[in-house]
Amino acid sequence: MSLWLDGTPDAGNLRKHGTTGLVPNEAYLSEREFLIKLPEGKFPVYVEEPRVVDGDSTLSVYGVRYTVPAVLAFRTAVVRLYANHFEVLDSKGLIQMTRKYVAPEEHPGSLVIDSTHYANLPRQPRNSDGRRQDQAFVDRFPMLEALVDGIKMKMKSFASIHLRSLLRMAVEYGEPAFIVAATKAQKNRRFDANAVKRILEQEHPVALNDLAIGKDLLGDVDEDFLDIFAPLDKQTNTNESEK
Repeated sequence: MSLWLDGTPDAGNLRKHGTTGLVPNEAYLSEREFLIKLPEGKFPVYVEEPRVVDGDSTLSVYGVRYTVPAVLAFRTAVVRLYANHFEVLDSKGLIQMTRKYVAPEEHPGSLVIDSTHYANLPRQPRNSDGRRQDQAFVDRFPMLEALVDGIKMKMKSFASIHLRSLLRMAVEYGEPAFIVAATKAQKNRRFDANAVKRILEQEHPVALNDLAIGKDLLGDVDEDFLDIFAPLDKQTNTNESEK
């Protein structure tokens, strides 16, 4: 842009302005000594936007996802977008992080991770038999090992949360339906428990546990038992008679 403005004859700042009849660069030189420099701190030089930080402590800026400090997970943060960098502020207005933009073409659809954001999180819990949660999951569902590896790589310290969520889905929807959905997510490299959940919700709108609730509450009702309520059908609706 600057090359076109100041380096192209009869164009940009080198052309004669149609209204003033002056060449912009020449007019600027004649007026420069009378101009007052604006104070940098008085006027904002950024765009400020609220952003929701997801459960993995990440947010999206110009098409690229960045990790942010784990204390901001599940919260609304304020993002200040400058020309070459951005800042993330918490609800009290304190700056939690500052970093330069990453070009989308360098990381299309990927995640830019700063490991220090997860430094204070607890380590992955172990099961009662001493095995790590990811190992126990793979032992139970060996066909989903690639999914587990992808979740561990993408979600880092939040991986255990996603694995626990997957285990709940296996119970809620049944293992056959869960395996089919998780395999689809794995094939499409959707290393996220929420992706598996969306597939299950689309293909199985009612979970097995939901189907069982009615039976658990009502039990097996004898048809003859319902006959005692038959007279109610013949009674006048009290609300209708009052109208």
